[in-house]
Amino acid sequence: MSSTNQSSLLNELQIPERADSTTVGQLYGCAKALTIATQAAKKVAPVVVVTHDIQQAQQLEHEIRFFYNQDATILNLPDWETLPYDLFSPHQDIISERLTTLYKLPDIHPGQILISPIATLLQLLSPKAYIQQNVLILKSKQKLDINEFRRKLEQSGYSSVTQVMEHGEFTIRGSIIDLFPSGHDLPFRIDLFDDEIDSIRRFDPESQRSLDTIESIDILPAREFPFNKDAISQFRSRYRELIEGDPTRSSIYQDISQGMIPAGIEYYLPLFFDHTETLFDYLPRNTLFFLEHDFAEQIDQFWIELEQRYEQRRHDIERPVLQPEKLYLNAEQTIKKIDQYSSIKTQNFKSENDITNLSFSAPPQLLIQARAQNPTATLTDFLNQFSGRILFAAESTGRRETLLDLLRDKNIYPHAYDNWDDFINGDEKLGITVSPIERGLNLAQPQLCIISESQIYGERAQ
Repeated sequence: MSSTNQSSLLNELQIPERADSTTVGQLYGCAKALTIATQAAKKVAPVVVVTHDIQQAQQLEHEIRFFYNQDATILNLPDWETLPYDLFSPHQDIISERLTTLYKLPDIHPGQILISPIATLLQLLSPKAYIQQNVLILKSKQKLDINEFRRKLEQSGYSSVTQVMEHGEFTIRGSIIDLFPSGHDLPFRIDLFDDEIDSIRRFDPESQRSLDTIESIDILPAREFPFNKDAISQFRSRYRELIEGDPTRSSIYQDISQGMIPAGIEYYLPLFFDHTETLFDYLPRNTLFFLEHDFAEQIDQFWIELEQRYEQRRHDIERPVLQPEKLYLNAEQTIKKIDQYSSIKTQNFKSENDITNLSFSAPPQLLIQARAQNPTATLTDFLNQFSGRILFAAESTGRRETLLDLLRDKNIYPHAYDNWDDFINGDEKLGITVSPIERGLNLAQPQLCIISESQIYGERAQ
């Protein structure tokens, strides 16, 4: 979407001065995503969007990409998708995405977006230096000592397996090294000629067939903590300092001491470092935060659940746990840090208080009434009465054809648009496109309406 069109759509929304805050209301349907996309497109500051959970983060990303640009840089920092103090570790793909995002964050630019659930915003993280200083770079024709390389991979948390299938795995067969680094969609096959890298190729983990050849790869750590001799020593020392009880009775302490990584070790991450950092330490000072209006209440609710989990687990002698404040920021700490940045709080309802109510209204209810004499009467009446432009959003090309068939039966023929930008720059009153939008929007100025499938078929459109 061009910056000119974005400004005309939401020209009343102004970025607050640094270290200032404002609240905007009436963000019905997918209006929040349009508002975020509009702000990001101004390229004044990096944008961080804090969501309630990972599901909201994923949906919001789809909607923002639709309004902004399919190729725009939108980073995700998911939570571990485990409950605090769980006895199992996050999936390696989640760790890979988190490490990739943390590696990129120090270079985030104005116009780029980071989406993070609130649990991740509160979480204490590995220091920036750990990730930045533990990136291995391999290049074609580079000298490589296999034994030393194996040692570095193992110290970075990579697991030796017989066949590489997932992130964080490697195998060495003679002069061939298969490796699936964090931050990459496919694994790599490294062929050596004597002690020199002869070629680096991506390969399909299912078929094991080699694909394209590349010149170099950056290899991020496989875990969010180090696991070498010094890290084990640091863990043992910090464990005795922060956790009461006899460490010899702790299975966690014994496993780490013997060089084994137990499941659920992520909730002991602070023991591997002299200090931890937070997401705020990774971000530039000109970052603009988008928060929900009940942001503080969400933090309080998270801490209620966190402390309940702690009380359930704190008496386990074989697996004692760290106190919550060693793992997460509390509400006071978080709000103090947020106050150092510009922020926009959003709400989907109108307020008469001192906030900016944007010119959105609730999307119309246009459900097909299967038992009515004219099941589509509500929809057709709206189309006849609405004087502005309308865009239908179907969740797939197949669903678009189904929706087109329904409309053709009523002699309604929307123009097909590839994306939002094409629709905004077009002039047809009725349009249709494929997008993941679950809830539409109704914008008063300019008069424009998006109708999603769920508004016609219901929330479970099939």
